[in-house]
Amino acid sequence: MSDTPVTEDALEDYGPVIGLAARKLNNPTHFQSVVDFFELHNVQHPAAGANARQHWQALFDAAMQHSLQTPGKLIEYMLANGVSREDMEKALLEVAKKCTDRSVWKKHPDFYDLAGSLLLARTVPEVKKAAEDLRTAAVDIWRLLSQPVLARSFIHISPAVQDPEQRRRQLADLAVNVVTAVDYLLNFYPSEETDDLASIFDHVHDDGPAVRLTQRRLDARATAVKVGGRFLDGLRRDVATL
Repeated sequence: MSDTPVTEDALEDYGPVIGLAARKLNNPTHFQSVVDFFELHNVQHPAAGANARQHWQALFDAAMQHSLQTPGKLIEYMLANGVSREDMEKALLEVAKKCTDRSVWKKHPDFYDLAGSLLLARTVPEVKKAAEDLRTAAVDIWRLLSQPVLARSFIHISPAVQDPEQRRRQLADLAVNVVTAVDYLLNFYPSEETDDLASIFDHVHDDGPAVRLTQRRLDARATAVKVGGRFLDGLRRDVATL
């Protein structure tokens, strides 16, 4: 799964860490040092007279665009250059709350019912919307689970899990499986199909290609629901912060 574009909201999630960097590492030399060290060729240099927060915001923006790993490495740089681990942990807790609220609950208030909504869908538009909602949620959670350094702040695995890191990777893999299953399902629903009243069962009593298409749609939906349900159940059971 490739990195998805970084939005202004996603950058805003890092506000507590950016503010911490601006307070503790406000020497202008840090900006160019980070650019050179991490080879951030895409960084947007702030205008002359920009303050420390604007410099660090530009660095985090470039780091997020660079790769999923780079923001974590930038945080390691901060820790190695005078930011205390205690202050960083407090800032990361704030980042975690902002990120999970935006990526999960504000976008998916019925998060744990997404697989059920797909199962209950009866018309073609209902199936497509439920499938796309499940896919979006899986991608959002995958991004949280895949943050190497920040994952422990974003996703708190239950203390009952013996190997939290392994479980985090397993859940990330399940998220990928959900996306794959949903993409396969949506392959049977071309974008030009716009009949709001079309039932997914319309062709059950026909012969030939139509009935085969209906069966493939039903089989693909069953797979997506099962994989999605397994993923959501795993999150509900093993992730303490969701």
